[in-house]
Amino acid sequence: VKQSVGLALTCIVFAALPSVLGFLPLWLT
Repeated sequence: VKQSVGLALTCIVFAALPSVLGFLPLWLT
């Protein structure tokens, strides 16, 4: 169970990375 939870969290993090990287420049400027 813990392994599948970690895998799901990893997928969510990788899915969120592009949007996070896209928003960071907006926050920095």
